[in-house]
Formats: sequence, C-alpha cells, structure tokens
Amino acid sequence: MPLPLNKTGREAGRLMILLLSYALVAMWSSPWLSGLGYDKEVFQYMGMAMAKGDIPYLDAFDHKPPIIFLVNRLGYLLTPGSIWGVFAVLHLIGAAAALYFYRLSRQMLASPWLAMAITMVYIGMSNHPDLLLGGNLTRQLAAFFVVFISYLIFARPDSAQRGMRIGILCGLLFFTQQNELLAAGVLVGTWAIFADQAWKIRSIQEIMRRMGWLMAGVAIPVMLMGLLILWWGNEAEFFEQAFLFNLNSYLEESPFYVRLWQTLKQALSLSRTVWLLPSLVVAILFNLWRKKSIDIRIIAVCLALLVQVVSTSLSGRAFEHYYLMFIPYLCLLWMFSLDSASWRYEKAAPVLVGVLLLCQLALSYGPLRQKQVHDAEIMATLTEAISSERNRPGQFYSFDPTYLRVNVQLGIVSPSRWIYVHFTNTAYDPDGAIIREVADDLLRAKTRFVLIGQQRIPEYPEVAALLGRDYESKMVLDGMELFERKE
Repeated sequence: MPLPLNKTGREAGRLMILLLSYALVAMWSSPWLSGLGYDKEVFQYMGMAMAKGDIPYLDAFDHKPPIIFLVNRLGYLLTPGSIWGVFAVLHLIGAAAALYFYRLSRQMLASPWLAMAITMVYIGMSNHPDLLLGGNLTRQLAAFFVVFISYLIFARPDSAQRGMRIGILCGLLFFTQQNELLAAGVLVGTWAIFADQAWKIRSIQEIMRRMGWLMAGVAIPVMLMGLLILWWGNEAEFFEQAFLFNLNSYLEESPFYVRLWQTLKQALSLSRTVWLLPSLVVAILFNLWRKKSIDIRIIAVCLALLVQVVSTSLSGRAFEHYYLMFIPYLCLLWMFSLDSASWRYEKAAPVLVGVLLLCQLALSYGPLRQKQVHDAEIMATLTEAISSERNRPGQFYSFDPTYLRVNVQLGIVSPSRWIYVHFTNTAYDPDGAIIREVADDLLRAKTRFVLIGQQRIPEYPEVAALLGRDYESKMVLDGMELFERKE
C-alpha cells in the first residue's frame, strides 16, 4: 500500500538526512582529509597500471582477488592521475548499502525514527576513521556486499528466486575477500533451510530449489572472472598469488587461541576511540535481555558474528580495518533485538546519534588534517622532483608501497612486478630472491629515481651496491631517501 502523501514527504526527508549524513561522514576518508595509506596505494596503483596495459598478478604482484583492482580501474578511468574517482565509486556503493540497510530497518522496526537512528549508527561505524583508514580497502567493499546479502535474506517478501541475486553477491564477495564469505554463508544457509522465525525447516524440494537458484547466481561472477583471467592469460599467477599464497604464506603459525586473543585484544583497544562499538554491544545485550524469546534471525546473526571473529583470527593479524566486517552483523543484531522494543523518546534517537557522529568527526579532524598536510607536503616535493618522468614506464620505483601514489599521479608503471617487498626474507622468500629481482629490474630499466627508507639500505646488499655504483642521493624526506641515476 502506498504511503499517504504526508508520510511520503516525511520518508523522503529521512532519506535525505541519511544521505547527507553519509556524505558528511564519508568526507573524512576523502582526499581532502585522507593522507597516504598502504593497501589503498597498492590498489590504486593496480588501477593505473591496468589502464597502462599491465596485467594484475603477471606484471604486478598482489595477493588480493581482482574485484578491488577492477573498482580502482574504474576509478582511474573517471579521474586519471587522481584518487577522487575510486573514492566516488566506493562511496556510491556505500551510500546504496546504507539505504538498503535503512529499508531493512523500516521493515523490521515499528518506529521509522529508530530505523533512522540505527542506520546512522551503521553509517558512522562503517566510515569511522580508525577503522576505514582512508578507505579503498577490500573489507570496506566486502562489508557493503554483506549488507546487500542481508537485505535479500531478511527483507520481505521472501522468494526462492532471490537466491540468484544472493549468489551473485556471494560470488562478488568471494572475489573481493575470500574468507569473508564464511560468515555470510551462515546467513545464506539460514535463508535456504529455515522457513520462518519459528525454526520451521523447509521441505527438501524447497531447499534444493533455493540452492539451485543460489548456485546459478554464484556461477555468473565465477564464469565472468574465469573468462577475465583467461583473457589476461595469467591463470597460474592468479591462482598462486590470490589463493595459494594466502593459504601457504600469509597465515601465522602461532596457536589459534593466541591469534583469537589478539583479535579480541585489538577490539578492546579500538573501543577506546571507536566508542560507538562498546555502546552498540551494550545496547544489544540489554535488548536481548529484555526479549522474551530469541528468534532464528538473532541466532543466525550471532553465529555469523562468531564465524566472523574466527575468520578474522585466522591470519594472526588484527589490523584495524579488519573490524569493518563486524559492523553489519552488530547492527543487524541491534536491529533484530529492537523489533519488539518501544522507546518513549524515539524521535530523539536520530538526534542523539547525530550528535555522537558530529563528536566523532570533530575529535578525529585534527589528527587526520595534520597527517594529510604532512603527507601532501611530501607528495608535492616528490612529484615535483620526479615530474620530468611523467608517463615514462619504469622510471620511478619505491621500496615503500606508501609512495606508489607518486606512480599513480605521474602515470609511471613500476620497473618491477614486486611493487612491495615486505615478504622478502620471510617464509615466502627465505633467500631474498625478491630483492635480487628488483635490483636486476632497476638495472635493466635504467630506472632514474629510486626511493628507499634509509634504514632499509643495509638490509638489501644488492640494492645498496647498485645505489652506491649507479646512483647519487638527491634528497631525504621523512626518513626516505630519493636517489637519482648518474648521467
């Protein structure tokens, strides 16, 4: 039934406020306030290199699946030499995810004001500077896909045919960040097996029907990615870097309980600055305590969150942006625990959350601005020094991937496929073959400019010998030394 005209106007007003809230919060990860990063610089470089004709995994090493490279390729197409394009692409997807989260909240909650408030919490958490770290991350995109999947699973009316769209999103999620499919798989399994919130199991025929639609959907991105890899001609490199590397070389060897504790300890540490995180957990526990019964949605999301904790702990690394994947599940738990709750001052909820978001932005502005100004000064100095090599392949190489931004802005393809070298002298490369290959590539390409951390030079004897013989120091910036090839 259509909403009455006055209610339609109010709903449009709420949507506008949500979009404006998203735009405001997203600006904190824009090039205006976001300085240099790490992973995002690699992905931006991949987008630029693909535009120049390079092939991922073959001409440039990385161990992430290809969806994030394609997003950055699109961003570079929109704004060559700038990161504004990929920022716009990612946050258009993010704004769509926020609107779908609100649509689901409107179905689940009697009060539109509470639906608006919880969506604003989702927006603030998913864009928190201490989690997003400037954005353009695989888990940022993966979390958006989880929101879209959750909407299709829990929104009414339900249908088996939704399985195709769910399957397509699951395939995209897998080719964005493989392990993040594990937690989402719990929700998908619940959708396929259980008929309603009362634990009624579907018939075998209906389960098979839903799984059939799901597999048909998964097949679409799998086939498209397969065709893309065949077109690129990098099948062996893709399989080795995007899959085998993560299984064989990226997982820590410490006991799992140690890795699990590291994940939980980092979450506690983040709670000191991401204070919406503990507040959200307390609100969920309080609402669950008030509820007279726990339905299957809450059990499914709790299991998914548990699997997410385990999945996050597998690598033994607890980087801040890993916790972006917790946000959809925590917000869903709060939503489902609120469905029968009422609050006398519900219209004040969005105002309260809005004040908290403004406080979050105000507190983070100073440190972000300081870092952005510092990084901008370094980038301006570097790009000015190297600008004569604009669009000349192989004429700039940085041993620190943070400064791949120089390659992106000047359109310089790296002389080596090893666009970062931190896996040298590890289990993946115990004899330092990566560094020797980089030194050979620099010699072969007659690379004019080389940037390296001063403390790293003694660690790489082959590079030190090359720099001492063929290069002279041009400048030192923030511990990084720029060398120029001798005439």
